[in-house]
Amino acid sequence: MNMIDAMQGKTIYHDFSGTSVQSVIFNDYHDAQWIVKAIDILKCITRSEGDLFATVENKIDALGAKSFTVKPRNHLANSLVVLLHDQFAHTLTNLFPNYQVNPYLQAFVQNRQYFPLSMDVRTPRLPMTVAYDLSKCLNCLVTALRQDAQRPDFKETVRNFERSANKNHRSLIGYINGLFTAYSKLLVIRLDLEYMADDATGWSLGLKIPHDQVAADRDIFFRSLPGHLKQKLDKDVLVGFCWKLEYGPRTGWHYHTLVFLDGQKSCEDVTLGQLIGERWMAVTNNQGRYYNCNSRKIVYSRLDSLGIGLIDYRDRKTRKNLENTVAEYLTKVDACVKLKLPDGARSFGRGVTPKPGPKRGRPRSVSGPSGQLSSGM
Repeated sequence: MNMIDAMQGKTIYHDFSGTSVQSVIFNDYHDAQWIVKAIDILKCITRSEGDLFATVENKIDALGAKSFTVKPRNHLANSLVVLLHDQFAHTLTNLFPNYQVNPYLQAFVQNRQYFPLSMDVRTPRLPMTVAYDLSKCLNCLVTALRQDAQRPDFKETVRNFERSANKNHRSLIGYINGLFTAYSKLLVIRLDLEYMADDATGWSLGLKIPHDQVAADRDIFFRSLPGHLKQKLDKDVLVGFCWKLEYGPRTGWHYHTLVFLDGQKSCEDVTLGQLIGERWMAVTNNQGRYYNCNSRKIVYSRLDSLGIGLIDYRDRKTRKNLENTVAEYLTKVDACVKLKLPDGARSFGRGVTPKPGPKRGRPRSVSGPSGQLSSGM
């Protein structure tokens, strides 16, 4: 099964927790999320010790024939089996023209070429020599990945690659904390902004729209959003935003966004998310589409990762999810894959941090300082 398989708006992710790989279906598009997970797995593999694969003898079948199986020793080995699947490698290859990839991913692809694995690791019954050779090949691949990760030049390359992502994450956390300092409650809305599929070809328009138009659509969208919401709600509610540009093999150019509204003045985040999404469609002359992640809050709650919706500044758990799950995803992608953009173009941006408001020990004003907005960093 492919690492990501989008059909009719549904995306299948693979959860690598526990001792087996479980499929988890989401209805939104996160084209780079599976790459983030893959690199986390590769990092853990390079830090592991000992053989990850063993050869075990099966019980003699009814005809008295012996057979052997390659057995993954733990969940990291199970995860590597998924990463080695041909469809996964094919998807990675499709992304290379648009991305610079993390050194861990480069090492994986390069070493995989040196260790051709024609036999499916998951074949339950193999001849003895085939099983032992396959197990040895897999363990040698793991050793090669570990050796690459220990090279000083490799470590330096990783630090340089991840530096901007770490900087953006710190910047976004500071921005969110600044908003909570100014506003006692935030209504956090998470939207994915994409482009419609072409009726003639079935391919997303985001695959062929030039980057300068995509950037222009974003600028118009965020600059017009405060007035749009004020006109619809008859009050100023927008206090901040951030965006992350990605390019997916199916969706092409698209944005993951967070929109922050004054929680003392606004509620019904699902309805407001639709209102904001409709603005994106208008800006793109109905060539755009959107996904309102707030409509699926119950799913995030079940996964104990809810970090959107109405959040009180004293709600440490939800704020932690906002910082460590939602905000980290928007910035961590750049630590794994970097878009190849024109000189000076950015793949991440946010609004301007509001001036400090009243201290938390004092009653807070409902309005707070005005939300000064910017199109990017």
